[in-house]
Amino acid sequence: MQQYKNEVEILRAVDSEYIIHYIDSWMDKEKKKVVIITQYMPSGTILQYIKNKNVSLKAIKKWAVQILNGLNYLHSRNPPIIHKDLKCANLFIDGVVSLIRIGDLGLASHSTKDSPIAGTIPYMAPEIIDSNVYNEKTDMYAFGMCLLEILTKKTPYSECQSTNELLAKILSDEPPAALAEISDPDFKQLIEQLLGPPETRPTAADLLVDSFLLQESDEVSLSQRESAAEFHPVENWIPVQFPRVVARGV
Repeated sequence: MQQYKNEVEILRAVDSEYIIHYIDSWMDKEKKKVVIITQYMPSGTILQYIKNKNVSLKAIKKWAVQILNGLNYLHSRNPPIIHKDLKCANLFIDGVVSLIRIGDLGLASHSTKDSPIAGTIPYMAPEIIDSNVYNEKTDMYAFGMCLLEILTKKTPYSECQSTNELLAKILSDEPPAALAEISDPDFKQLIEQLLGPPETRPTAADLLVDSFLLQESDEVSLSQRESAAEFHPVENWIPVQFPRVVARGV
C-alpha cells in the first residue's frame, strides 16, 4: 500500500510536459485496488510504435532530447526523483503535439538506497543488481538501453536464454549483442557511454547540451502536424483527451 501512496505523492508533485499528468486517485475497497487516473496517451508507447514503423535518426534524436528533458526534470527535483523502471514500454507518444512523455512512475522514488530491487532486468545497471544502488546514473543506463532498443528494435540482451545468463552478462559489463548492429557511429558511442561505469556515465543535463543530439533534432522529416497524424494509428481521429485508468492491487 505504501508503494502506491508514494506513486500518487510523486505524480501529484511533478509538473512537466515531458511527464504524464496525474488527474486523480482513490482506493477501491471492494476490489482492493488503488485506482490512479492519469492523462490518456492514445498513440501508445514507443515500444508499440517501433514494432510497425521505421524511425529516422533525426526523429530518434528528437525523441531522445524529449526523454532527456523528462529525466532532467525528475533528477533536478529536491530530493531527486529516480524513475527506476525506464523502458520503451513506459515512454508514451502524445500524437496530438508530437511529444514523448515518461509514464508509469509506479516504482519511482526519492530514495536511492535501502529499497528492494525492482524494475525490468534487461534495463538494470550492474550496480543495481550488485549493490542495490538506485540513482540518476541508473536511470541514464536504462535510457541507453532504450536508445539501443529504438535503433535495433530488439529488447536488450534478447540473445540470452535464461535469467542467469542475462544477469551474468550484465554483471560482467558485457553489452547486448544488438549493440553491434548499430551502424551510426555517434549513436553507438553515446550508448556505450551510457552503458559504461557510473562515474563516467553522462547525466541528462550533460546530454541536453550535447551537440550530437541537438544537431538537427528540431528538423525532423515530418512537420509537427504530419508527425502527429503518423503517430496515431486511426484515420480521421479527433484528438479528445480522455483519462487513462491504472488499477493496482494492494
